[in-house]
Amino acid sequence: MIKHPDIDYTVPLDIELKEHPVYSFHVEAEPDGLPLYFHIKKYLESGTYPYDATANKKKSIPRMTLSFFLSGEILYRRTPDSGLLRCVDVVKAARLIEQIHAGVCGTHMNGSHWQERSFEPVTSG
Repeated sequence: MIKHPDIDYTVPLDIELKEHPVYSFHVEAEPDGLPLYFHIKKYLESGTYPYDATANKKKSIPRMTLSFFLSGEILYRRTPDSGLLRCVDVVKAARLIEQIHAGVCGTHMNGSHWQERSFEPVTSG
């Protein structure tokens, strides 16, 4: 609601309801058959650029690698909150999505469970 000295004006809000929820388990295939992170991983491993890299790509690849790191053969991406995301290819991503939605990974923890755990004493080993 917008307050005005003379009138009160309310902007109408349009809400559209769908009949059925939409779920998507589709993971797009890579156009060239290589994972999206292939060039980043290759640059971190050997410091080499793709053979067809332009000057702009040669500038952007080192900049992109700042948020990635290798641990052995596994590539991880750092998130702003210091989390780590493991880079996976399309086949592995599709399998993970199927397993998560099938319940293989267990149920999600609800808020009350996290509240209980947040007050547990931390003991050092």
